[in-house]
Amino acid sequence: MRNLLIIPLTAVTAGFPYLAQADNNAIIVTQSAPDTLSVGNTLIIDQSLADDSVVSGVLVSNPVIVPPVAATTGPAADAPLALVNIPLEFDTSGGALQTGSGNTGNITVSGTGGRAGLLQDGSSNSAIIVSGGDFATTLVAQFGSGNSGNLTIAGSSAFGGLLQNGDSNTGSVSVEGRDAGGILAQIGDGNQTELSVSALDNAVVSYTVEGNNVSSVVPANVFSTGGGAVTIVQRSITTP
Repeated sequence: MRNLLIIPLTAVTAGFPYLAQADNNAIIVTQSAPDTLSVGNTLIIDQSLADDSVVSGVLVSNPVIVPPVAATTGPAADAPLALVNIPLEFDTSGGALQTGSGNTGNITVSGTGGRAGLLQDGSSNSAIIVSGGDFATTLVAQFGSGNSGNLTIAGSSAFGGLLQNGDSNTGSVSVEGRDAGGILAQIGDGNQTELSVSALDNAVVSYTVEGNNVSSVVPANVFSTGGGAVTIVQRSITTP
């Protein structure tokens, strides 16, 4: 078993390497595998274009979806689904965690004050995180095996999250805009879904997929300029 952590320390301009002008960046990482014969985990981190950034871990809670109150008439009949909590939080104490075997992560942070968190618990999971906004937060948590995630953020104080709990899920999240937020939760196996958010002024979009083999032909695209929350819940159809 061999775990691998790669941290670039130089950048290149006009063919000549120079020391990256990055200040006060921090990394907290824990890598572990079940035994010495297991395939190791790999994590690549690039903070060469960032200042005051932190790469650490993720705290996870269960996403709670409250359904409409049971009613046939009146306002309650039209009550929307509501996401009670955002299930991912940045964790500075536990550190970025890769436990299991064959997990890979690639984290790139640029700008000032960015925070990136990664948690991989299982085997053969892969995650790519790109954070390109000042004070942006990017969080990926993967539980299970064979999950693939891609998270890209561009915007000051933006937030992006991806939660995969199951096996062989493929998820992609893209968030663009000041104070914009987007989180995709895939609960089950074999789901293939994407979320794209373009928003301003504290607009937060949550997209939860519950079930197996749920696939989106096109990404869930959300554009908002008025703030507020948007909740999307998609479940696989079951037959008796």
